[in-house]
Amino acid sequence: MLSELRQLDLETLKQMFALETDKLRQSLLTGASWEDVQQQRYRLIDFEVALYQKMRYQPGAVGHRRLGSQA
Repeated sequence: MLSELRQLDLETLKQMFALETDKLRQSLLTGASWEDVQQQRYRLIDFEVALYQKMRYQPGAVGHRRLGSQA
């Protein structure tokens, strides 16, 4: 799944991440156990990795910093 997510543009990734986050939140609010949402959590981790990689290598993206630069 991660390789497929890397193919998407940054805005699409952000939108999909927001939707997955909302799904997880709703599942937990309706009483799903932490174990029941394990696959959703794993998908969110994949989204976070893909987003980090996109923002890290895309100049001008919000949150983009070069390694070794001061914040």
